[in-house]
Amino acid sequence: MLPNRLLRARRLFIRNVTITAPIGAYEHEKKAPQRLILSCDVWVPDTPVCRDSLDEVLNYDQIVDVLKSTALARHHDLQETLVAEIAERLGQLPGVLAVRIASEKPDAYEEVEAAGVEIWRFFYEESAS
Repeated sequence: MLPNRLLRARRLFIRNVTITAPIGAYEHEKKAPQRLILSCDVWVPDTPVCRDSLDEVLNYDQIVDVLKSTALARHHDLQETLVAEIAERLGQLPGVLAVRIASEKPDAYEEVEAAGVEIWRFFYEESAS
């Protein structure tokens, strides 16, 4: 069941941020960065926007910065670790209720479009719904 606080939420999304990042658990992956594609959805309260101004909303720049800076900050062996770190950092941004983060390695297998992982995180207590 959808938590009550998400029933009146605004969903921001960033799709297919493609970077070259240090990621991979195998020895050959640790020698060179790989192409990585990151996408996310961020839910915030659907509050009125009265002045048509960036200071009234969560700026997309902040989301993209978290995606890129977290992926590039250090070598991650696992996509699972990376997306968990991204989710926690996005959850610290003002007003964030929930996030969905997806990571894809498009070059992991020759015969596969991409290998990846997706997680969801909710940043409030269910009893507050």
